[in-house]
Amino acid sequence: MKYLAVNSAGGGVLAVLNADGKIYARSEPSFKKAGGVLLGMCDSLFCEAALTPADADFFACCTGPGSFTGIRIGVSAVRAMCQALAKKAAPVIYCSALSYNARSEKNILTLSDAGNGLFYAAAFKAPGEPIGRIECLDATALERFIAGRPGFEPVDTPVTASGLAAAAEREYKAGNLAEYSALTPLYVRKPQAERDLEARGGFAADNRGAVTEGGNTPGRGAADSLISGGGTPDGGAVIIRGAAESDLDAMAAIETKCIECPWTKRMLAESLADPAYIFLCADAGGKAVGYAAARISGADADTGNIAVLPEFRRRGIARRLLKELEDASRAAGAERIFLEVNVNNRPAAALYSGAGYLKSGTRKGYYPDGGDAVVMVKNL
Repeated sequence: MKYLAVNSAGGGVLAVLNADGKIYARSEPSFKKAGGVLLGMCDSLFCEAALTPADADFFACCTGPGSFTGIRIGVSAVRAMCQALAKKAAPVIYCSALSYNARSEKNILTLSDAGNGLFYAAAFKAPGEPIGRIECLDATALERFIAGRPGFEPVDTPVTASGLAAAAEREYKAGNLAEYSALTPLYVRKPQAERDLEARGGFAADNRGAVTEGGNTPGRGAADSLISGGGTPDGGAVIIRGAAESDLDAMAAIETKCIECPWTKRMLAESLADPAYIFLCADAGGKAVGYAAARISGADADTGNIAVLPEFRRRGIARRLLKELEDASRAAGAERIFLEVNVNNRPAAALYSGAGYLKSGTRKGYYPDGGDAVVMVKNL
């Protein structure tokens, strides 16, 4: 049996290759470097084992809980490999992999940092065999959680190569393999930015990327406090919400009407299914009239497109999409956001400059009209 398993959810970055029982491993102590090192680690493992990714029987990934950005990076990497090679994916829960670090064979408590003074805690009757659900607790509740389980061994050390391999094999033997598109992050809790927005009456994104608001139809839209300016030609409100599969036709039409090199519907669908992407729509009466997208990679967010149908322009919609995209990128762990604009597109350049973006470089003759691409960046 041959497989590659990765973890970037917490406790550093770890990649493990099992080649018919021989274990190869690479690690990086800081999970914050996952975006820059994970794929290189995987490549070096296959080279060392004199194998190629196509030789793997399956791929496995820690899907969470843990660092939101780290989870996205690991899931995106494994999904990409599975899709390209037509292989199946095995989701591994971080706590389950951690349970194999225990010295005892039964009654185990896994503990890991959830950030902001919170901790993930889970109980196992044996390595890989959970009791109950994963809890997200503050320090006081964690003390009660531990005290209520006397005789359980606490484990809070980083996931090891042997633990990750054992958890991956357990999923494989249990038949828990899925298509790449079914490999999704396990977050357990919402990021701090979303909780802050909820406290102010703002929007909250669920794990599927849909945006909901208390009291509204699920997935329908954002809170009124975030609907500033803008509107439909007949005076109706335009709301900013998470994009869904049902928006693909509308987004493809927006691409065709507004973008020099438009993405196809298939390209949009693949990106929308990728957990590394954030997609937002400007919704007028249930139809997308504008959209924005960004890809999260470590501490960076790369803006794809921000486009609004011509008949809905000059209503502040693009500015609102940009602001919400920045907020969502920040909530996903990005520290900077990049974009490119055609030097000949003066309205767009003025929008970005006014929003605090600074020029960081130029790509000569990048666009079909011969225009240079001005690369701009903003600290989030």
